[in-house]
Amino acid sequence: MMIKTLKSAIVLAACLCTNSLSALPVDGGVECTDISTLDYAIYSTDVKARKSRQCELKVNMKNANAITLWQTDLTLPEGFSIATDSWGDPAMGVSGSRTTSTRHNISSNQLQDNTYRLLCASSSNYTFLDKNGEVATIVLDVADNVVDGEYPVVYKNNLLVEANEKGHETEDIVSRIIVKNYKQGDVDGSGKVNVADISIEVDIILGNDEPDNYDGRAYVVNVDRVNVLDINRIVDIILGNVESE
Repeated sequence: MMIKTLKSAIVLAACLCTNSLSALPVDGGVECTDISTLDYAIYSTDVKARKSRQCELKVNMKNANAITLWQTDLTLPEGFSIATDSWGDPAMGVSGSRTTSTRHNISSNQLQDNTYRLLCASSSNYTFLDKNGEVATIVLDVADNVVDGEYPVVYKNNLLVEANEKGHETEDIVSRIIVKNYKQGDVDGSGKVNVADISIEVDIILGNDEPDNYDGRAYVVNVDRVNVLDINRIVDIILGNVESE
């Protein structure tokens, strides 16, 4: 049954995106799609990024009925690309809040330029939990020539399929990446790296503060968590053992 469903998905989403997005930010900011008006959608929450670093794209799905398979053609701006892991495979995976890697598998195929076809399916027709939320994470590489600003991320040829093979196509959906370049370790955005930045990281680790309050600056070493490695890096920067990137 799933093979037939996969064939239906490929036929319904056969149209390809032909152009990559601009390497320059959008003047006045990106106008994101209003997801609240849609019953079905593939989209991402705001991504905070900076040049020469990796960032994490969190793919979300909104669905009125239970869904077993989703597919989208993801177009990234120039200067952004899907990273690879130590095996040379795309650095992506399903999110545990709505499914598990034993129930669903995500794969990607680069179509052209910065457009990637993403397919997340279950060989046993398992459905995703809940009606809205994160279903996958993708690590992106950011080039060293990307400047500050907002960049569009476009989801095209979106298809969500129920276990009974009923498909739901959606309009193109625009999300965004927000680039703010700053000194590595400058958590508070003061322009300097000092003990104040260490204090903030300690509060985050102890649960007294949230990394989202600092526009991505709290993630000194990793793209998705704050821990003692971030503090060690800041100390090394202050002592002059390493340079702030």
